[in-house]
Amino acid sequence: MIKILLCGLLLVSPAYAAPTSASLAEDMSNRHEKIISELKILRQTQKISYRLILPLVQKEISPIIDYTRFSAQAVGKHWRKTSKGDKQKIVLAFTNILENVYAKLLEKYDGQEIEIAEHKTRADDSVVVGVHVISGQRKVRIDYIFKVKGEEAKIVDVQVENISFLSTYRRQFGQIIKKFGIENLPGKLKALLKNT
Repeated sequence: MIKILLCGLLLVSPAYAAPTSASLAEDMSNRHEKIISELKILRQTQKISYRLILPLVQKEISPIIDYTRFSAQAVGKHWRKTSKGDKQKIVLAFTNILENVYAKLLEKYDGQEIEIAEHKTRADDSVVVGVHVISGQRKVRIDYIFKVKGEEAKIVDVQVENISFLSTYRRQFGQIIKKFGIENLPGKLKALLKNT
């Protein structure tokens, strides 16, 4: 009888639970709490720098960013013409750039509060989790755009006060490709990383 009940439960239970806007918002809230807690500890023990924050970004933020999709979207129509080896180099360089940008933003943390502003599913099935970074009377809005695929949801764009990281890098990459060619993009991204 127990075996029959268990089989019945397995049959009616979904194979997976797709992330919802609410679950992604809760996850982002938890990740930000961990980051802030670590930043406070770092500030108490030593002079803070983005190099010390980088491992924190790699632990809490990088796992939920789709760097391959991000890179492909930033490169645009040229992605199809790019060799497999160059694609890997571009993804690696772009990952390093975004991690450094994020770490340098967190380096400026000085007691600001972070709260979830809203979360919603768009018509294209992407999910937006909006966050407010509050400093006194000033609020800065950051939107994390997720693409949900099965049980997994990954960030495919970040917008700060409606300015899209993806659009910004697409313009920047486009200028590099136009001037130097797609084959030279990986090397130029390494140089860009030094100036990030």
